[in-house]
Amino acid sequence: MTTPGGRGGYAAPHLVWEAVLFVLAVVATAVAVAQGHFFAASGPWPQVALTGFVATGLALSLRTGTPNLAVSAMATLAQLVYVLVVNRNLPPAFAALLAVLAVVVLGLVLAVIVGLTGLPAWAVSLAGIAVGDTVAFARGANVEALHRGLLGPSILDIFAVLFIVGSVAGGVLWLAPGVRSRLSPGEARPAGLDRRLLRAVVGLGGSSLLAGTGGVLLAGYLGSSGFTSDFVALLSTVGAVLLGGASLAGRGGGIAGTALGVYLMSVVGFAAAGHGGPLWLRSLLPSLLAILLGLLAGWLIDRAVAGTTLTDRAAAPP
Repeated sequence: MTTPGGRGGYAAPHLVWEAVLFVLAVVATAVAVAQGHFFAASGPWPQVALTGFVATGLALSLRTGTPNLAVSAMATLAQLVYVLVVNRNLPPAFAALLAVLAVVVLGLVLAVIVGLTGLPAWAVSLAGIAVGDTVAFARGANVEALHRGLLGPSILDIFAVLFIVGSVAGGVLWLAPGVRSRLSPGEARPAGLDRRLLRAVVGLGGSSLLAGTGGVLLAGYLGSSGFTSDFVALLSTVGAVLLGGASLAGRGGGIAGTALGVYLMSVVGFAAAGHGGPLWLRSLLPSLLAILLGLLAGWLIDRAVAGTTLTDRAAAPP
């Protein structure tokens, strides 16, 4: 018998959906391999690494009930800081540390505001978008690095594996009822100031750290800070996270859902790029379909998790 809110009742609906995603990933991979160059520099693996950390950050913020809509803007900000510091002939490692630190400080400021006031995190995170975009516009739309291509495709392959392992490990950690009861608003009693602040620091601070890491990876790979559209990038990230089964009701997420969602979006984008076409066909349409499918799947998973928890409570001895 499963304890109320225990591992079995919580994980089962997510695992069913993740099995479906795994089958879709196999089919998408077969299509991409048939196009050729699947493991080349232009293949989907670099994209998995470049977007995976940002997506994991958004997923973490959703798990804690503090959705950070500024993750893409924060990645752009970290990208810009990294390039500007490298251009001063400072070591790339120092530039990466400074870029991530700047974004984390911004995230912690937002976390304190959310924790102390109880304002919705998604609304407060709009200020993060404003800060990131203001700095990007003020410093110029595109800043070239003096040292281009510091990160090659083989390095990104390693970071892609690190993202997958880290994302799955985080999902496993979230299975612990003690972790969810402290950090997930869907599991916890009405939160006081201390618990609300803890969730905000973990959700907004942690997502900022991961988004900054993604921005540094992108800057190191491209050798520039290209400011295009945070909104398009955010839609793709949201699509991958929702497709992975993340709960908008604050009930957490599965184990490998985010990793599978990011991989699917990357492979589909790679396949669509192989056929050419406008941006809406290569990026916006897949994001739209992923968001719609993810919303439906997340709603069904939430109902299944809530129903299982109620059944477990009824069956538990008094």
